[in-house]
Amino acid sequence: MEEGIDMDESEELRNSIQEGTQYIGTLGIMDEVNEDLVVKPICQLRFGSAEVRKDQFQTSYVKVRMFTGDHLETAKAVAVKCKILTEVDASPDGDYSNSCWKADELREHFEGKCELDEEGNIQITCEDVEWNRVFKEFAGSAKVVARCSPEDKNFFVKILQNNKAQCAVVGDSMADAAALKEACVGVVMQSACDVAKDSADIVLIESEFRNIRTALMWGRQLNRNMQRFLTFQLTVNLSICYITIIGSIFGHPPLNVLQMLWANLVMDILAAIAFGTDRWVDVEAKENPTKAVVQEA
Repeated sequence: MEEGIDMDESEELRNSIQEGTQYIGTLGIMDEVNEDLVVKPICQLRFGSAEVRKDQFQTSYVKVRMFTGDHLETAKAVAVKCKILTEVDASPDGDYSNSCWKADELREHFEGKCELDEEGNIQITCEDVEWNRVFKEFAGSAKVVARCSPEDKNFFVKILQNNKAQCAVVGDSMADAAALKEACVGVVMQSACDVAKDSADIVLIESEFRNIRTALMWGRQLNRNMQRFLTFQLTVNLSICYITIIGSIFGHPPLNVLQMLWANLVMDILAAIAFGTDRWVDVEAKENPTKAVVQEA
């Protein structure tokens, strides 16, 4: 019974409401998880592969975490359906208590270890060894954090980014605005509120979660293409420079100025077309060394 409410008065109120009524039944309403928009893009498909797997983002160096204001049991049930929580995270008795936290519990976990300065930045107040241990416990085990206030979401985003994690936040409500603005990339759906859209960096017009997967896929492919293009350019240009210099020393340059310009022009255009339009090929996505975290608000 809440403080300030008399038990006798509450009993009388309940009896007065129930008087003259008849119980007919109980109605339950459930908001189903959209299989196409959530389950497959986040936790089943690997990048560029038609094979269905549950560890897509895990093998791609992207970790999915849920930060929500809902009740812990509600958040846990949704996370299980979305495959954010898998059998690996369950304890021997089938419970997910080790991977599910409440926001106030995490706050206590970091209490005395860090604090926010006047500018809103994270300041570490403990030894590096102790901080690394605390952060690893948070980043490794906390897959679902319930009962989060807007301040909690913003605080946890700052902690992740303070440890050099590339943090992307997906949200749709006013409570997510601060975290969307603080994250490296803030993503909202077209159906999100105007405050969240103004704070985000990307608005998905189609309101489909798989577009995030597509953006990650092509972003990494462009990174691969740039590496291949630069490798090709440096190899060929350095070879031509060495040959020209050595030939000039012996008095017989193999290429004149126009020939060198023509060679560079052809190489730049053809190589740029070849490498710039190379499509995604699934290679387990294990060559990306960047540590990234995708957070669902």
